[in-house]
Amino acid sequence: EDLFVVGVPEGRIMDLGLCEGYELQAVLRKDDRGGDLCESGRPLRAMASHQVLASSRLSDGALRLCFQSPFARLPKFSEKQLANRFGFGKVREQHFHRLVFELKFAWVEFKISSQSDLTRLNEALSSDGVIRHELKLGGLNLRQGWRLRSLKAQSCLAASEVATFQLQNLPMSLEAGPPREVKNLTLQKLQAALRKAGIHWLQEPEKMILLEVLQQEREDDAEADAWEEDLADVFVIDSAGDFKRIAGGELGLQHVFHVSRKIQEALSSKKSATAGMMDMTLQLTDFA
Repeated sequence: EDLFVVGVPEGRIMDLGLCEGYELQAVLRKDDRGGDLCESGRPLRAMASHQVLASSRLSDGALRLCFQSPFARLPKFSEKQLANRFGFGKVREQHFHRLVFELKFAWVEFKISSQSDLTRLNEALSSDGVIRHELKLGGLNLRQGWRLRSLKAQSCLAASEVATFQLQNLPMSLEAGPPREVKNLTLQKLQAALRKAGIHWLQEPEKMILLEVLQQEREDDAEADAWEEDLADVFVIDSAGDFKRIAGGELGLQHVFHVSRKIQEALSSKKSATAGMMDMTLQLTDFA
């Protein structure tokens, strides 16, 4: 079986950088006649873990242990494979749903300041939350066919929800907007939608890929949400590997190493705080 480090005592060994997860690759020592001996590969793995460094089989001479870092295998993965293993596809999927909702409507913020404003808004809404006739609130002309939502919410407000707004909640800010024709979208408006959806890491070439998908001509009989499927194919499934990066730069081996070391430090700190009496787990706040 493979031989892995499961614990490192404090001292010189830890200072050298050896930590849990490293794999023993070879044992270099002198044989009984003083010659060099290298134990590695299948013969080494055939030993039980307690036999490898047993004094009964080792001479009193110098001993050299050769370990391999668990990160040594990572360069075999492509950037896209690394991104998939770190769950970046799920990150893109969550942000995709936010982006779709930002693109469906051209949202504009406005403010309700009085009971009169609230009454007029309720009177202008249909049962499914669509503005039935034009009215002006908070300096914004709300037009027929517009929808409402709470600030940065991921769903439209229904009339029943607006009816529950209370006087003590005023003034309050909402957003209103008409359905958007995505094929007429400009780069500036796409960038605004990306920011609202929390997608801050895309570079200019990646934004242009999304814009081309949204602006492309579709058959007259195509479904109204056909652009959503096309956008998901490019941004979430990402067969071409154009969106394998999250948060700016390329994912490098050094990033994996530093994150792993931080996780080890956090676990070690928690273990020390409880004198090793409790199982250690990491919470979301530990990654802040």
